[in-house]
Amino acid sequence: MKKKVLVLSYLLVFVLGMNISVDALLTPVNQEGTLEQKFPIMEALADVLDAEEPEAPLEEPETEPNVVPELEEEAEEPEVEPEPEEPADPEADEEPEPEEPVEIPVATFEKTLFIGDSRTVGLMEYGVIEDAHFFSDVGMTVYNINDKVISVPNVGRVTLKQLLDGKEYDKIYVMLGINELGYNMKQTVGVYGELIDMIQSKEPNAIIVLQGNLHVTKERSTSDSVINNPAINRFNDAVKQQADYEKVFYLDPNVLFDDEEGHLSDEKTGDQAHIYAKHYKEWADWIAVETGKLLWEANVEE
Repeated sequence: MKKKVLVLSYLLVFVLGMNISVDALLTPVNQEGTLEQKFPIMEALADVLDAEEPEAPLEEPETEPNVVPELEEEAEEPEVEPEPEEPADPEADEEPEPEEPVEIPVATFEKTLFIGDSRTVGLMEYGVIEDAHFFSDVGMTVYNINDKVISVPNVGRVTLKQLLDGKEYDKIYVMLGINELGYNMKQTVGVYGELIDMIQSKEPNAIIVLQGNLHVTKERSTSDSVINNPAINRFNDAVKQQADYEKVFYLDPNVLFDDEEGHLSDEKTGDQAHIYAKHYKEWADWIAVETGKLLWEANVEE
């Protein structure tokens, strides 16, 4: 295209220079010859105009060579030798036999001594405990126990020390403290401990079981400034501290007779302090069962 424009430019210059009119250029060929014959340059220009410009080859866009990325060689994992299979255990497929329930023996009351106040007197009279001895009395305390002379069936009237010197017991139960609540508690706990030491010195092979004092009813507890359940609980806690669960143990029978608030149930007492006679057998049976558990857990043979 640029070439044709350049040729036409030369033609225009030639026409103007030769004073040839444009009409003359456009006049049809006459008999005298062609326009090219009259003007040789025109022939050359015609050849140039007639010549087709070669089409420029289409330029292909440059593309990056198709390079195949090199793959990283994967590290070969070391071969793991299979572990040898353990021989099948024929017993593994067998279902384990169900364990037989452990039968905890119930304690007996042979060669047994109960020491205590009026509650223990009730246990002697209504608990249907055979073979046991009772050294108990209404109003007994840790302060007067060594002065008391009690009639023990099949033994006679004796003091506690005389009874311990003359008999050998396997188990000795002690319940004292409610009649002592008007005294200094720390002092009472100390005298209580001295009593236990004395019993152990005279009966070194015996198991000693300390029982917590029974509660009173809510009405009695809230109206009595001395004998009330908070005071009973404090004393029982102090008694429990003297148990080593090897030779000296502790039981709290209040779980049998308390209501949901932790007071002696009104349905189980007639005087707000002592349980009805019909409940002493329940208490005696509970003592036998719970003592058996204590001795079994401590691996102590009765």
